[in-house]
Amino acid sequence: MKSVSEGESQLRKRLGWKVNFKICTTLYLYICVDPRTTGGYWLQTPEPMMAAVLLYLVFVIVAPRLMENRPPMDLKPLIIAYNFILVAISGYMCLEVHT
Repeated sequence: MKSVSEGESQLRKRLGWKVNFKICTTLYLYICVDPRTTGGYWLQTPEPMMAAVLLYLVFVIVAPRLMENRPPMDLKPLIIAYNFILVAISGYMCLEVHT
């Protein structure tokens, strides 16, 4: 993995000092990429993750308006099942770590 100083020096060599800040920052993100993230679609470039965050924010803003006139759902049985499954998975992982 390239260090930050190596990435900065490469960026300065390629573009020089008279560069728009947005272009400079974007190229810096592309140059200083962690090699462990090169295979994942969501981690190759910043755009897919920014799109996911934007969709999340839209959902957080729009969903309460859509649900304000609807009756609440009873999620207690689902939450109980979820908690039991998490306890079982956590117990299994603890056993795997200690054996």
